[in-house]
Amino acid sequence: MKKVILTLAIVAAAATSAFAQDLSIGAGYLNSTTTTVGSGSSAFGMNGFYGGVGAQKDLNDLLGISTGLYYSYLTGTSSASALGGLVSGSNKMSEHYINVPVQLNLGFDLAKGVKLFAFAGPTVNVGLISKSVATASVAGHGGSSSIDNYADNSNYGRFDVMLGGGAGIKVANFKIFGGYNYGMLDRNKATDVTVHRSEIVVGVSFCM
Repeated sequence: MKKVILTLAIVAAAATSAFAQDLSIGAGYLNSTTTTVGSGSSAFGMNGFYGGVGAQKDLNDLLGISTGLYYSYLTGTSSASALGGLVSGSNKMSEHYINVPVQLNLGFDLAKGVKLFAFAGPTVNVGLISKSVATASVAGHGGSSSIDNYADNSNYGRFDVMLGGGAGIKVANFKIFGGYNYGMLDRNKATDVTVHRSEIVVGVSFCM
């Protein structure tokens, strides 16, 4: 796992150096949904943030290509109860990721220093940590247990390739944008259940 992360970091650093025409730092909000489909379907929502560095190289007046290296953190809780609350349970999940996007950008100048842009492309998504804390209670008495989703569940995969796009506006050196990504890979290695993650992104970046 450490070799994979180091390789991604080296590739992203090399790409950022090659695309050094427009360097940026950015951060933003993430809303993620993990959908599990088997005999039925369920969705688990998480919220979080991301941050990192990026770079863009303009190919001409309209087109550009960008990449970067970003860290993201997500957390969410699901709960259920029965018998009027006599029996209850919850599951809190937190995940950490490294993300390397490669996106094609299309920009249109509105005025001096103001540009509308759209972007689309894949993002390589590598899970660093995924933990769940399950809590159960009966008549006010219970306990909790912690699970390492990667170590304790061999069917849950770390890797994904998310495909998505979005749009935004650049004013002077600042970019404000929103987008959507969908995980193309099944995160579950079992044959009877599929797990896909999608996310909504709202971010801001400063171009140096």
